[in-house]
This record gives sequence, structure tokens and C-alpha cells, in this order.
Amino acid sequence: MISTLHLGATEKAEISVDSLFAAGRYREAAAALEAEIKTSGESSTRYANLGNCYYLLGDLGHAVLSYERATLLDPRDKAIAEARAVLIKKTIDKLPDAESWFTLTGAKVAYALPLTALLPLALVLFALAIGSCVAFALGRTRRGKRIAFYTALGSFVLTAFVGALILHWVYAERSAREKAVITQPEVNVYSSPSGKGTVKTQLHEGTRLRLVGKSVGEYQQFSLGDGTEGWIASSAIEPIVAPK
Repeated sequence: MISTLHLGATEKAEISVDSLFAAGRYREAAAALEAEIKTSGESSTRYANLGNCYYLLGDLGHAVLSYERATLLDPRDKAIAEARAVLIKKTIDKLPDAESWFTLTGAKVAYALPLTALLPLALVLFALAIGSCVAFALGRTRRGKRIAFYTALGSFVLTAFVGALILHWVYAERSAREKAVITQPEVNVYSSPSGKGTVKTQLHEGTRLRLVGKSVGEYQQFSLGDGTEGWIASSAIEPIVAPK
């Protein structure tokens, strides 16, 4: 699965990448994809293909990074999610996401429908709620008012729920700006922002971490999903949200 490109039939610019990949010229294919992303823009397919190239080059750090970026662009793609999970299992540290159970569960619910479906659904439910309020105000029978009241109440509740799912999509992108992936094979974790500080532990390529505050000199503070905190060389990590 990881060794297969997710090429679309209409993506003519990536046909040459497919040929390079098929010929085992993974480094050239990766370079071509990097250039394609810069010139034609980001897409989950391009980042997944890039991750495949890096994986076959033995660069697990950049492979995980590419799949994290692909997942951010299309969190509903099951093939990308499965490949990402396989890569994470291959990391040495095997640390969990630095997310709470509540956040991870919310993500599963939020991504059940695409954002393009959630937005009109929220508008329809809100319109139904307003219409029911008007019907309640103008209703002449007790039964009609009761139906209008409960319809309005249910519509408002559902509107709020769908709105929360939409906010999760927005939050996921903002949260990703605070995350990074280790791209060097092995790196020291220090107790302070200095290479002369105490070495607390070592981490390895592909490990995902959450950035804490701004970097100090050449070091960045971070936290992990298991609660570990420390400082790491900024040169050893790359942010999930690609710099523009």
C-alpha cells in the first residue's frame, strides 16, 4: 500500500513522476513532486506520493511528515489514513498523538461528512429552526404550537452540533500549526535551550511532537503525547504546516 502512488488520471504533471517511481528512481521522483507542490500547489495526493518516495528511500522522518500533511489536507481519505498508521508503527519511539481522547473522538465524528456537506446542512437546520419559531408564534392550536416548539428546539440543538463539527475542521488546521515531525535519524532532548544542558533522552525520526512557545536561539521547546517535555534542536524538526 505504501509503495503505490495515488495518481489521478487527469494529473498529467505527475505522469512523469509515476514513470520515475516505477523505474525505482525514488529520489528523482521525490524532487519532481517537491517542485510540483511548489509550482502547482499542495494536495493530499502529491504529499502521499511524496511520502511513498521518502519511505522507499529509507527516510522515515520525511515520509511521516509528508503523510501528516496529506492527512491534514484530506482527513477523510481512508487509504492515506491507513498508510499513515503503518508508518507511525515503524517509528522507533512509537509515541501516541499528543491529543486527548475527547479530541480524537470528536475528529472521527467531524470527519464523517465533508466540510462541503456540513456547511449547507448547518444553514438548512438553522433555517428550519427560525421557521419553526415563526410557526410557533403564529400558531393557533396547542398541538401546532407544540410541534413547532419541539421542532425549533431540536433544530437549534442540531445546528449547534453541526456548528461544533465545522469548528473542529477549523481547529484541526490551527492545531497543526503547533505540531512538527523529527526528520533527523536521532536527536538529543535537552532540559534547557542549550546544547550544553542535560540530555534527558533521545528521540528518533518520524516522532511527532507539539511545539511550545517560540524557539530560543537554535532550540525549540516541545511536548509529547506521553507527557515528555524538553528542548530540541530546531534543525532536527519540520512543521507539519508547510511554510509558504
